[in-house]
Amino acid sequence: MEFEFYYYVIFLVTGFVAGFIDAIAGGGGIITIPVLMASGMPPHVALATNKLQATFGSGMAAFNFIRKGFIKWSEVAKGVFYTFVGAALGTYAILLMDPNMLAKVIPVMLVAIFIYTLLSPKMGENDRHAYLGQHLFFFYFRFGDWLLRWLFRTWNGNLLDDSHGGAFRTES
Repeated sequence: MEFEFYYYVIFLVTGFVAGFIDAIAGGGGIITIPVLMASGMPPHVALATNKLQATFGSGMAAFNFIRKGFIKWSEVAKGVFYTFVGAALGTYAILLMDPNMLAKVIPVMLVAIFIYTLLSPKMGENDRHAYLGQHLFFFYFRFGDWLLRWLFRTWNGNLLDDSHGGAFRTES
């Protein structure tokens, strides 16, 4: 995709603002994804671009924590593995989805997340006891969620294809 020069200026400013927000509280994607989609990027490209940008921010933070000795590899190795697997499978799932459906659903989801965040002022203030063990938590949230969606799509066959108004494309 090629853009006019002013788009690059908008992307640069948006990246700085989103990076600043991410550094303080997280959630910079609520800013970057709408800007990227408004530029005419297909939804899956906007999501990938946002994720790549966020990866650099998280990567620098992780590097800083590693350098200062705050990371215990024995505690995070499982999370890194499940995150990698979940990211790969989630990317594959996004590519299976109809871009027109994504263009409609993504803004609604971003607004819902923003409203939820605004209405949850004490979110993250207090530590809470973990209800799931590490393996179960990482499995479900990084791998299990994708697996359940894939199984639902597979077992229901035509239920989710475009001819029935579903979200997934079925062409090969």
